[in-house]
Amino acid sequence: MGTARYMSPEQARGLEIDARTDLFSLGVVMYEMLTNRAPFPGATTSDVIASLLKTEPAPLTQHAPAAPAELERIVTKALRKDREERYQTAKDLALDLKSLKLRLEIEAELERSKQPDLSGGGAVAKGNAQAAAGTAKAATPPLGEGATPTSASAESFISRLKRRPRSVVAAALAILMAAGAAIAYFTGGGKAIDSVAVLPFVNASADPNMEYLSDGITESIIYSLSQLPKLRVMSRNSVFRYKEREIDAQAAARSLSVRAVVTGRVVLRGESFAMSAELIDARDNSLLWGGQYHGTLADVLPVQEEIAKQLSEKLRLRLSGEERQRLTKRYTESTEAYQSYLKGRYFWNKRTEGGLKKGIEYFDQAIEKDPAYALAYTGLADSYAGLVFPAGAVSPREAMPKAKDAAVKALQIDDTLAEAHTSLAFVKFYYDWDWSGAEREFKRAIELNPAYPEAHHIYSHYLMAMGRGEESLAESKRALELAPLDLVINVHLGWHYLYARQYDQAIEQIEKTAEMEPNSALTHYWLGLAYEQKARYADAIAAFQRAIALFGGSSLTEAELAHTYAVSGQRAEAQKCIAKLQELAQRRYVSSYQIAATYAGLGEKDRAFAWLEKAYDERSDWLVNLKVEQRFDGLRSDPRFADLLRRVNLAL
Repeated sequence: MGTARYMSPEQARGLEIDARTDLFSLGVVMYEMLTNRAPFPGATTSDVIASLLKTEPAPLTQHAPAAPAELERIVTKALRKDREERYQTAKDLALDLKSLKLRLEIEAELERSKQPDLSGGGAVAKGNAQAAAGTAKAATPPLGEGATPTSASAESFISRLKRRPRSVVAAALAILMAAGAAIAYFTGGGKAIDSVAVLPFVNASADPNMEYLSDGITESIIYSLSQLPKLRVMSRNSVFRYKEREIDAQAAARSLSVRAVVTGRVVLRGESFAMSAELIDARDNSLLWGGQYHGTLADVLPVQEEIAKQLSEKLRLRLSGEERQRLTKRYTESTEAYQSYLKGRYFWNKRTEGGLKKGIEYFDQAIEKDPAYALAYTGLADSYAGLVFPAGAVSPREAMPKAKDAAVKALQIDDTLAEAHTSLAFVKFYYDWDWSGAEREFKRAIELNPAYPEAHHIYSHYLMAMGRGEESLAESKRALELAPLDLVINVHLGWHYLYARQYDQAIEQIEKTAEMEPNSALTHYWLGLAYEQKARYADAIAAFQRAIALFGGSSLTEAELAHTYAVSGQRAEAQKCIAKLQELAQRRYVSSYQIAATYAGLGEKDRAFAWLEKAYDERSDWLVNLKVEQRFDGLRSDPRFADLLRRVNLAL
């Protein structure tokens, strides 16, 4: 029948048993290892069985006060008398144990990072990252798939437990390390995970100026994983909505419609860093993999590569040789160039005039340190283009040729970069008016990386400008599938409906986006445009005024407000706005296209065409929308409009 002190209640009563019976017995063993006592004591077999059926074991911490509270919870759950309340599978128990082990290691690492010398002494264990890259130091080589935990891999955990009684240390280590083998056994099979979100790594450093590093590491891992065709990876803009928030992995996974979530932390002190990463199965919040790494800034690149490699393995992806190379492809060997690139992307992502100009400085620094750094040229192209659209801060003639030169240079170095093809397509579309060339570059970008949402997003703009509305909608929806929480792409779908003249759908989509981020200037701007087309002029004016306040001043929004005043019969207010824009144009670029739209709204055709001619001389990026622009409907019958379409290559 079995040894009484290790029986489960159902076994002692002679009832049917199952795998949960063994888990109860394992709980008894764990309790004994930690306390050196039986959970159900008795002088005779009958006494033991009576205790087993009628009493609860003494709390673990009564006999082992130094045991972690989470370990007590795990053991208590394993010893539930009702098997429905116990762990239902050995995998669940093993994963909880491993999660506890990793959590304690992370706490120990973060505590150690507060010490004056982060990387000193013999506290660094050399693991998989060092083997892969030669210099990176990994504090916790991943367990499972035949890997054997060593005293070095447990070093930081030991440092956490060293103040506890020896019996507790020995028992806890034995239990937690055994979890590694259990994980390997119980999770070795199964289907590959086909979708993942890399949530923003937390900057746990005291210095907020180090935010560029945690953000950059997150983006780099996203970029590496997005190169894999069998994996759907959430875009940077979608996951960064969770930045600086308390993150529930399962809730985030539900919002993003992914199966797994990656989280991480970065601590930087001087030139040394400590980094941790976890892969969590969103179905049950269980830990699939975790690792800790530390070293100097020179080790960041190889550590990122190692994390991406480990993630691909734990996601059970079967990669070809070419795909493995793509996953760990390194675009520069210069640590300094890479640091400058990360800073450039950090500022570029702000999408403000100041941020874009700062990004240009850092991308130039990266190129100076490594002239063959293709990604830095792509960043430079994106920054110059961003100053024109959407920032509207400089004249297209000033910035777009520089954007094109940088994109071409990136492709001369590496023509497999989907981002560089997208950047070149952007210039060919918005500036060169080279429609066939632009479409060729868009299609090549999507061929190289079908999961790159920005390629689908801008291609949708192109298709709408060409009058190919259904194709534009398909690309808009594809971009939204890839980036469901990206504010810009959510607004973009509203933009599509606006130019498709489906105004109720446009308002519905943009209002839904406004619920995601009520203080977004972008959503209020596009709401104003949609309200105007429905003749809801008071709502449109309020939306534009709100957008101006949130933008901190915007010539584009001021022009849209002027147009709404014009079409609603408030001519004096429209004229005031025009005067304000012309005064602003003495100090910075103001698009003549927008002023032309206001004069069209006032019914002053000659002035509207005069300003459209100025827009043509500027090569205004807005001219690509001439075929679908509602604000110029009153000008379409004029021969001058047909002539303008011909010169912008839109007559066909």
